[in-house]
Amino acid sequence: MVISRRTINGKIISYGILILMIPWILVALSGLKEPSEREILRIRINRIEDNDPYIRHMALYILEQKYLTNPEELKEIFPEHELISMVRKRLDDKSAQIRGLALFVAEAGDMRELIPAVQKKLDDPDEVVRSAARNLLKRWGIEVKGVNSGGALPPSPKEKEPDKPDGK
Repeated sequence: MVISRRTINGKIISYGILILMIPWILVALSGLKEPSEREILRIRINRIEDNDPYIRHMALYILEQKYLTNPEELKEIFPEHELISMVRKRLDDKSAQIRGLALFVAEAGDMRELIPAVQKKLDDPDEVVRSAARNLLKRWGIEVKGVNSGGALPPSPKEKEPDKPDGK
């Protein structure tokens, strides 16, 4: 788990730990009963819309891990179209790290509905995001072509020019 840190008034705030504590902070402040694991997961993943990029990163990371470990539970909590919408928005995030992580979440959730949005990332200003998009499309079986795709697939044998005789 990546833990991001910031110093505020001389104190180090670890966002990775803070995002994990949010449900219990809410319980303490509200006097409510302790939330269920599903409620906690919903709260954590809904932080994907937070203004702070560190919080968005952690929410995306949690979403990716849940897709990899227990996707059925995730789909019981969030409708699939809502998950796809969350990831689609993060593909256009101002942070390159978050755009890149959103591509990994799209792969973990097998969100092929996002293929057009992933293809647009082939022109992303960040090389790491372009590379992640290119690799994801390849894994989904989509041939990547174009000048801006930075390392497009070589032409298929059908597209190659026939060999010319040597100098004659």
